[in-house]
Amino acid sequence: MGQVITVADNVVTVRGLSNVMIGEVVFVVYTYKTDKQTIAVGEVVGQALNLNNDGTTGVVLFGDETLILAGNLVFGTGRLLSVTVGAATVGKVVNALGHVELSGHNTNSICAAPGVYQLSTKSNSQYGVLADLEVAETASLIEYLETQ
Repeated sequence: MGQVITVADNVVTVRGLSNVMIGEVVFVVYTYKTDKQTIAVGEVVGQALNLNNDGTTGVVLFGDETLILAGNLVFGTGRLLSVTVGAATVGKVVNALGHVELSGHNTNSICAAPGVYQLSTKSNSQYGVLADLEVAETASLIEYLETQ
């Protein structure tokens, strides 16, 4: 368990997360007043990215930084950030945490994304990447995944 020292630009500096790993998911706990003037507890998900020599940790927040104040508690989860994807997420808009963003909208139309061009093996061989897949082959893969 750690404690927030500073908050700036969606990054919090935390002291006390002694066993945290780089890339670990953390929760920053905050309190707020509800409409009925009662105190409630919430959390913002973050990811530990900087393990500093002075015992502090830099955490990037995946939520609203205005909810977080110096002194808020931070808890590590012991697991690295990962998003499971598969046939259920094909055609859906998901955020960095794997949550479906537009749950009422299904975007199963197959089309090339803006800025995606057909690449040739020759132009990318200098990078060690074999990239001569065409959009039609990608569409076939998506259709295959949807049927599984």
